[in-house]
Amino acid sequence: MTAYLNTREAAQRIRSSEDRILRLIASGALRASNVGAGATRPRWIIAADDLDAFVRARANQPSTPTRRRRRQTPTPNYLKIDGGTA
Repeated sequence: MTAYLNTREAAQRIRSSEDRILRLIASGALRASNVGAGATRPRWIIAADDLDAFVRARANQPSTPTRRRRRQTPTPNYLKIDGGTA
């Protein structure tokens, strides 16, 4: 018999947040079954085997580095060109 986990239990098992689990389900990366009241109030369960397979598949992939945004500094007033005459 297969063991099933709710989103909170799955998050605890892989040391992540429940929101992250829900995003993985929504993107299709993690298989889950909706046992709630349809789309208006979903309640997801995840098979422990599917969660383990997801973790194994992700363990073999190199992590992608996050892109850093460069901070834009405002232009100083003395460099701005005004439309007036000199």
